[in-house]
Amino acid sequence: MAYNKAKAEKEWLRWKEAEEKKLRELGVDEETIQRLHTYDWAQFIMIASCTDTLYGHNNSDKDL
Repeated sequence: MAYNKAKAEKEWLRWKEAEEKKLRELGVDEETIQRLHTYDWAQFIMIASCTDTLYGHNNSDKDL
């Protein structure tokens, strides 16, 4: 099965927005929500990069 990074990003954002809505409803402050968002995004990018490499979508050799 091919990996679609754009689709994965959209799904991540949808999930993250729902999570942040719940956190706000629970009274979590915006600074904490932003810190979680930044951390989770960095984790997503790291995993997506590994997945790109795994599926052979690494763009580092596109000019070869």
